[in-house]
Formats: sequence, structure tokens, C-alpha cells
Amino acid sequence: MWNATRPTIATNALFEDIDPERLLCRLQQFGPILAGSIDLDSTAIEQNERALSEKNMAVVRGFFELGVPLGIISNASGEKRHRRVYDIAHTISESVGCEVIAVTSHELGGWQCKKPRQLLFDTVAQRMGVANHLMFHIGDQVLKDAWGANRAGYAASVHVQPCAPKSDPRGVRWLQRPLENRLLRSWDAPFGWE
Repeated sequence: MWNATRPTIATNALFEDIDPERLLCRLQQFGPILAGSIDLDSTAIEQNERALSEKNMAVVRGFFELGVPLGIISNASGEKRHRRVYDIAHTISESVGCEVIAVTSHELGGWQCKKPRQLLFDTVAQRMGVANHLMFHIGDQVLKDAWGANRAGYAASVHVQPCAPKSDPRGVRWLQRPLENRLLRSWDAPFGWE
């Protein structure tokens, strides 16, 4: 089971440190890539923030400028958090000049449908009009982001460091992060970033 959670690429970098062109060149080694998806909370923004920093927006714009659109997958399960994700997607859409697809747990069943459930990954790919095997996903959690993308048959899963681990919910901070760090060490992370 644990190998199913192993990201294709694991880095010690934050989302804001990603060079889209370099990452896409690396991802092409795993097959053709037409689109990607990102996690928001603790990956591209701090928990419950309402906007991406300029650095993170530049990373997102970089993918779009290279012809690789990004969607958003979020475990937001309440109405307020769901609206927040769609507001962020709208802001990104205005910045990149085309629609950014977002999918939240709230719209697919609430708390029963959270990452790593495959339905979230399948839905964003379907709404983007791209087959799963031509997608990649960037996230900060091995047990949610990498495992979900791997289960959905994405070409690649990319693990980045959380941007604000102190803002994580207690269960993530005290239980999940220590387990994930142990897994990453057992896999000799970072890897795949060379």
C-alpha cells in the first residue's frame, strides 16, 4: 500500500520555488503532459487564505503560458470553503485569461468524498477535457495528493513542502505529517527533481 502513495517527484521546494518549464521537461519523461491540477491549502496558499501570493500566481501563470492549464482540487467540504475555492479559481482565471476548473469535496458529497478519493481527480480531468494519464498533480500531502493522483492514473504526482505547516489542522500536523515525513525519508526524498 505505501508504494501506492509514493509521489513520482518529491522535492524540498515550496510551490513558489517551482520553475514550470523545468518541471514540465522532467514530467515529459513519464509521458505526454497536457494539463495539471494543484492543491490549494498548504500547497499554493496558507490554510484559509483567500488569494495566492504574487510568487505563487507567477508559477501558475507560467504553466498556462507554456500551454499547460492547471485545475484545482480541494478537500473544502463546507459551503463557505467551497465558495472560497471558486473565488480563488475566478481570480486565477482573470490573471491567466481563461477558465480555471475547480473541484471541491463539497460539490461531490462533502466529507465522504475527500482526497485521496479518485472521484475528485477524475472530475477535474473530465471537466478540463483531458484524459487522466495526460495529467499531473502538485500537492503537499503524500497520503492525499500523491496517493489520489496515483490511484486516478495520473501521469505523475509531485510532492512539494507545505508552505505553512503550522496552520495545518491538528490531525494533519501531529499525525499525518510525521508519518509522511517518515515515508519520504524511507524513499530517500527528495527524488526525481534532478
